[in-house]
Amino acid sequence: MARISIKVIGELTVLRDGCPVALPPSKRARALLGYLARTGRPHRRNRLCDVFWSLAEDPRGALRWALSKLRPLVNDSECERLDADRERVALIASDVEIDIVEFSNSVDDPNITVAELRAISESLQEPFLDGLELPDLDLYQRWLVAEREGVNRLRGRVLARLASHPEISLPEKLRWASEWEEIEPYSTGAASRLVCLLNAMSEKQRADNLKTKFSLRFKNAGICWSPSKDAESSNVSGTELEPMKVGPSFTRKEGGAANKAVDGLQISTISIDGTGYNSNYRNVKNHLSESRSGYLKQLEEENHRLRKIVADLSLDKAMLQDAVTRKTNISFSESFNKVQN
Repeated sequence: MARISIKVIGELTVLRDGCPVALPPSKRARALLGYLARTGRPHRRNRLCDVFWSLAEDPRGALRWALSKLRPLVNDSECERLDADRERVALIASDVEIDIVEFSNSVDDPNITVAELRAISESLQEPFLDGLELPDLDLYQRWLVAEREGVNRLRGRVLARLASHPEISLPEKLRWASEWEEIEPYSTGAASRLVCLLNAMSEKQRADNLKTKFSLRFKNAGICWSPSKDAESSNVSGTELEPMKVGPSFTRKEGGAANKAVDGLQISTISIDGTGYNSNYRNVKNHLSESRSGYLKQLEEENHRLRKIVADLSLDKAMLQDAVTRKTNISFSESFNKVQN
């Protein structure tokens, strides 16, 4: 059985056992393959006709022709991956390697290497389904724009990891953080990480300038952002930054003490340079920062899921409106012919 790989980042490419195969010249047929590969679920034939061949004289015939061109690309004698019956069409991709899926799964892998993160970031700079824009197909074009925004967010997640990776130097972290802020200008995490890194590199003037710029941007957008608090959260929730050296080195004197609360509970306190600092408070603070990061990540995932639902509903609404318009036009035409007769 042949091993099939599909690349949807950059130009659409299909590989059989590592060798690229020739794709059909029709842009709509290639766009259909990318659509089936990315969505990963069955679609009704009527829906595909409305998305790709709404203006064709014989939409179902055009769909059948496109499927006949796509079957040899992914099917073989032992496995039929392009499954199409009278009602639905689906690409069964359980054994198909799709690059965007592989990238998405790898980003959250705690064991991923720096080299792999850099490679993914470079790959995600290419447009999703590059060259397969179809401006005359409104439904498809909306889906394409939404998917490209999703790829942009995925690259933001990669840059966020690179900007806080412990094996990367501060100057390189700063470069990744700058790219992250550039592609996601309204991300408070990107802004906080960039400011935090600049402070760690003793570039206070530049950090202050960016604080003013970001504060105005977020205020105008109605986004709550506190430079000092978010920069501190960015430092705690990510990996620790290298210590910033200012002035001559000094030795810290640490001591321990045990205090009692009003109810008699013993509380351990660490004294650093004569100031009491409760270690329990630090643990609680770290826990709250981690909880906040997890909560924000859940919100981002939920927002992405809702965006996809809205995109699907928009497609359904447009299809229904188009069907009603066609039915109205036909009814009007029939009524007009009866009046003339």
